[in-house]
Amino acid sequence: MSEEAPRVTIMSKIQTYWPIFVAVVVAIVWVTSAAVSASFSAAEVKSDVETNKRDIKKTSEKTDVHQKTVSKVNERLIAVETEVKHIRVHQSENHKDIKSELKILRQDIKKMSK
Repeated sequence: MSEEAPRVTIMSKIQTYWPIFVAVVVAIVWVTSAAVSASFSAAEVKSDVETNKRDIKKTSEKTDVHQKTVSKVNERLIAVETEVKHIRVHQSENHKDIKSELKILRQDIKKMSK
């Protein structure tokens, strides 16, 4: 007769070493949840960085357009200022010419009235 060795099943081992089994399962679950959480955080950060890059690009483009507009306005203001100076100079010259003509007319009138 042969003696049969007692069969050791997985369930009997789990019942014997249940604290170790629970600790291993908890550790696996904790590591998995930490990895998933870290990957979600990394994905969120990457998404935020991409959004910020797009916002910076849009703002940069708006700034460039605004700068071009400001340059055009400045050029136009300089042109207007030059025209105004030119008009003032001509008005002064015209005023002086009119004054001199009036003087000449007065002198002629004085001469004629004598």
